[in-house]
This record gives sequence, C-alpha cells and structure tokens, in this order.
Amino acid sequence: IAAVLPENAGPVLGCIGTFEERKGQSNLLLAAAKLIHSSLPNLQVLLVGDGPDEAQYLNLAEDLGIRKHVHIVPFTKTPENIYPLFDLTVLPSLYKEGLPNVLLESLAMGVPVISSEIGGVKEIVLEGKTGSSVPIGDVDALANATLNIWQDQEIYKAMKAFSPGFIREGFDKEVQFARFLEHYKKVISN
Repeated sequence: IAAVLPENAGPVLGCIGTFEERKGQSNLLLAAAKLIHSSLPNLQVLLVGDGPDEAQYLNLAEDLGIRKHVHIVPFTKTPENIYPLFDLTVLPSLYKEGLPNVLLESLAMGVPVISSEIGGVKEIVLEGKTGSSVPIGDVDALANATLNIWQDQEIYKAMKAFSPGFIREGFDKEVQFARFLEHYKKVISN
C-alpha cells in the first residue's frame, strides 16, 4: 500500500468505512479537492473499505481533478497495518454513528482524527488534543480543520503523543472494568 503513495505525500487522510452515502466520503473528496487546489498539493486520500459507492467516489475524484490523489484500499481485518500510513483519520459521516471504533483505533495508534459532530464523537474528539470535530456535512469546515491541524506541526505532534494515553486511560475495557468493579465494591460496602 505504501508503494501507492507518492514519496512526498502529505498529509495522508485516511477514511475507513463502507463506501456508501451515510459515511460521507464524497464530502471528504470535496474537502480534499479544495485543499489540493489551494494549499496542500501533496495531500493524498486513502479510502479503506468496500461498498456500493466505490465507482461513484472514483468518478467524483476524476471530476474534481484529484484522481491521482485518491487511493482505494480493500477492507482489512488488520487495520493496525493501515493506520501507520495515515497522518489524519477522517470520519465525515452524515448519520448513524455511535462511538466509532475507527476513531478509537486511530487515536490508540497515535493518529489524530477529524470527525463529524455525530453520536458519541465529542467523548473522544477533544479539540486541539486528539483532533477536531466539524458540523455534519460541512465541507469547508472539514477542509479548514485539516489545514489548521496540518499547518501547526507542534499541535499535530502533541496530538499524536497525547492520543494513545488518552484512549488507554479512558476507553480501555480492562481499565473500565476495574473502575466499575471498584465502584460496585464501594456501593456494596455502604
């Protein structure tokens, strides 16, 4: 997969999910086109997954003049091999999200995220600490969030360093279970 990316690629925006309208990949492509044509000519998009809209996304990339910047990677059961290729994970979903595993996995791997303000995203997308959240369907906000994070490499590096510990502390199942057990012990002893 790395061979697909040009040597000077950056940032690499990764999006993992079914290729269908509700996941909002078309908005990611629209935002990417704005950035490629204005300020980030080496930006690349990795769309990871499969689904009914794959051809539609490739056609849109062609129409936007960014086809050489968009790469399709088939669905994988080993996402831990994909996240190291991403500079940012983007979840531009339009509806039907809870607390997305894609964001949890990304942050655990030290990859900052940009996500639609949807479902439980606000629990894990801490502005300026783990990434940025944007209004649902707002292509300009998605482009601006990407540019803001990428242009400030100090903040970007701080996000990369902060995110894994944040996920381990707050979202690791063993840590959560230990906290629940401690709480129940206190309740029972009272």
